[in-house]
Amino acid sequence: MDQRQEQFTQHLLAVQPRLKVYIRAMVGDQTAADDILQQTNLVLCRKSDQYEFGTDFGAWALKIAHFEVLKQRQKFVRSRLIFDEALADSMASAAAEELVDLDDQQAALADCLGELSEPHREMIRRRYSLAEGVEQLAAALDRPAGSIRQTLYRIRQRLADCIRSRTAEGRA
Repeated sequence: MDQRQEQFTQHLLAVQPRLKVYIRAMVGDQTAADDILQQTNLVLCRKSDQYEFGTDFGAWALKIAHFEVLKQRQKFVRSRLIFDEALADSMASAAAEELVDLDDQQAALADCLGELSEPHREMIRRRYSLAEGVEQLAAALDRPAGSIRQTLYRIRQRLADCIRSRTAEGRA
């Protein structure tokens, strides 16, 4: 795989959560959203030579996803559950705004995690990235499970406050 293909693949993998949320918000049906996501990924791969590196990959991918949703909608135009075009555009705008908020929150979370002490950061990593249970953490840290639960609760509260503060600053 050459460097261009590798970079494209990295961009494609990174944008998957955003595409999934966007398409799901546009369609409302999980099965249909999964099908459209798969079709969107195929189109993105077919058009990979059209992507200009250095531009916003996410915006480009979301535009293609939007067109794939419209194609899907035309296939089911006779269905009573299909939204009119104005409503679909409104939903697309709202979904795009939520994606921006999600990106801001993820960036804030990364910053806020960096502000935690190393032991607290490690506890969060083990609990959520490694999916260790409270009992496992308690045994590994030689602490009572109740103490671990309380510490995790306080860390989560601190992270939530930090994220709210940082995202509020970004809006001001």
